[in-house]
Amino acid sequence: MWCRYLVTIMLLVCFLLCTVPRGGAYKS
Repeated sequence: MWCRYLVTIMLLVCFLLCTVPRGGAYKS
């Protein structure tokens, strides 16, 4: 059960990091 929760959190964090512009990442 905890594994699923951890996976969900990790996915959310990764998605946020990949979406939110970090410095000059959002330059396309």
